[in-house]
Amino acid sequence: MKTILWLLMGFAGALPVMLAAAALLHYLGQRRDMRKKLGTMQAFEPKGFAGEAYLRERVDPTIESYHSRATACAVCYTCLTVLQITWSAMIAVVLLLAEEPGEPSYTKVFSALLSAAVATVSGVNAACKFRERWLQYLGLRDKLFAERNIFTAGGVYSGLWRAGADGKKRNFVETCERIVALEYKRLAEHPEGGQEGESVQADVAAADI
Repeated sequence: MKTILWLLMGFAGALPVMLAAAALLHYLGQRRDMRKKLGTMQAFEPKGFAGEAYLRERVDPTIESYHSRATACAVCYTCLTVLQITWSAMIAVVLLLAEEPGEPSYTKVFSALLSAAVATVSGVNAACKFRERWLQYLGLRDKLFAERNIFTAGGVYSGLWRAGADGKKRNFVETCERIVALEYKRLAEHPEGGQEGESVQADVAAADI
């Protein structure tokens, strides 16, 4: 029984480290993939078109920023949820071992520490609202990506159409800035962490003028 307890203690302590390492690798990989995707798109786009500077200096960095934030929130939400589920399951096993005769007193201490850890990660996950922020940034990223693709494809652009390349550029800039403003508006109205994912997606869709 002592061997099982020590194995559980070692696993409980090593799990956050393993999750942190995997999360970091996933985050870096996602950032690299997004930069590569944007770089590939830029390589095939014509040079000198109206709005190129705004696209390169404002839209693409913002898309990359939203992608990084969405990935970070997704990683935090997943890791904290895995820790909460795993540690909660281990509490039952440790309490069962604690009822065995002759078990050391630190068995109950370990179960108490696990309970405190579960309460902590659950509280952090609820307070930071990583899931809601994940969906928020994901929606903003996808919306900007869609507007970018529509603008560079040369098709009929969403919104009130103004004739000519300059009019298209102005419409593109106005729409993108409106989408970006959604984030600051939501943070001002919901400083506790944003809205649910469905409301976030609806707000992003409403920015399509």
